[in-house]
Amino acid sequence: MDTNNLNIRRLRYAVFGFALLMLLAVPRENLFAQTDKEFWFVAPELSSSHEDEPVLFVFTTTDLPAKILIQQPANPLWVDTTINIPAYSTIKWDVTYRKRKNLIENVYDNRDGIPGKSNKGIHITSNNLITCYYTENGLYN
Repeated sequence: MDTNNLNIRRLRYAVFGFALLMLLAVPRENLFAQTDKEFWFVAPELSSSHEDEPVLFVFTTTDLPAKILIQQPANPLWVDTTINIPAYSTIKWDVTYRKRKNLIENVYDNRDGIPGKSNKGIHITSNNLITCYYTENGLYN
């Protein structure tokens, strides 16, 4: 294993460990799921060494229906998608099926000479409040 890959792996473990520590440090009564009209995602490439498909965005509406727009503003290859969801509903939008997984999953990049920079940020907007999350929904994940 070359030094660069080893450093990247160490950095990933350090970030994961810090995030886990912060999660455990926050009192559980103060944790709430995010509900909003706008979201930004950068989907990590987490588990290519074992089953990492399907890749899904999961959307849930509240008491009002929602019209959701999914964009990747920095990527000219991305085709914007609009989804209409009824009130009190949950849908799973399968990115793998639409062959967009490679456009979404972020790998450590060196774009424009800047380490870590990429064009894979996903912008999700809705006309009403929704909850949204990204998941790799493989059998063993």
